[in-house]
Amino acid sequence: MELTIKEKILKLLSNYPEGILQSNIYRALNVSKSRVSEVLKDLEYSGLVVRVRVGNQYVVKSRVHVGSVLRGRVVRLGIVWSSEYPFITPFIKLLKDRLGFEVSVTVYTNAITATSALVRNEVDLALTPLITQLYAYSLTKSLRILGGGVYGGSAVMVSQSSTNDEVLCSEFSTMDLCRLLAINEGLIDTSTTKYFSNPLTDLLPNIKYRKFKYVVVWHPLTEYLRMHNYKYVVSCSDLGIKYCCTLASTTAIDSDLRSKISEIYQIALEEYSRDPSKWVEWYSALVGISPDLIVKSVNEYKLQPYIDLGLIREALSKARLGIPDINSLLNAFEFK
Repeated sequence: MELTIKEKILKLLSNYPEGILQSNIYRALNVSKSRVSEVLKDLEYSGLVVRVRVGNQYVVKSRVHVGSVLRGRVVRLGIVWSSEYPFITPFIKLLKDRLGFEVSVTVYTNAITATSALVRNEVDLALTPLITQLYAYSLTKSLRILGGGVYGGSAVMVSQSSTNDEVLCSEFSTMDLCRLLAINEGLIDTSTTKYFSNPLTDLLPNIKYRKFKYVVVWHPLTEYLRMHNYKYVVSCSDLGIKYCCTLASTTAIDSDLRSKISEIYQIALEEYSRDPSKWVEWYSALVGISPDLIVKSVNEYKLQPYIDLGLIREALSKARLGIPDINSLLNAFEFK
């Protein structure tokens, strides 16, 4: 069977990992400029290629790298440091049992770093904040969101003894969205914000000396803040955030495999829900958070396995996010 133009372009690009001039593609394939341009736009929108403008020409690169899951039997999963994800334990087990994949897990300190790793194909799957994934999708079209996860566990907290009126939170994350919603609701009386990158090195020293009046954090950091006399203002879920981190995949994984992974993920969440305590020990060792805190997190976080676009649209609208258009962001979801 003869290859389609799309397949021919992808095959050609696989021979040029550093990229090839767009003008060389139509010459190599003996296809018109307009047809190549049309197909490349479609491939770029699907996240399979990236075009970089150099002078008055485009260099085209494939996003399907040799190190991706398509070429091996190892799936690279990225997560953000948190007590949120003990359900990845049955997920990892099922990926091996049903698809024969070993899973390598990398723990990142923040949402931006973890989601950037997915965009750059340094990981194949990522559990990172939904809001971060949506903006990464808008900028790159190189990921698709496969399933939900859990919500809750995060809150706006206040220290009445702090003389500094600033807000401290993580950037471009669920916490950042929660901060914005709290300001819009009049629950935080300042809009001056400082961001931390690493919760262990950047956040904890500031909390010890109560340098910030408001802090927006997730579990188990909420436990640490309680120890230092920070009080709850509002939980992020009460502000309408019904998704924290969701499962996203690089588009370097083909759609059929993404569908299988999504199905396995839903089964894993269901298995986890039957006995969460069964999966605590391994996850505790992975992230370096005590088993006692992981057990507490089971009560802090609530499962939200399926994607509800209505809930997501409501939260984004409430935050008054208008750029880009919300409906265009919702195209990031693979299975609606």
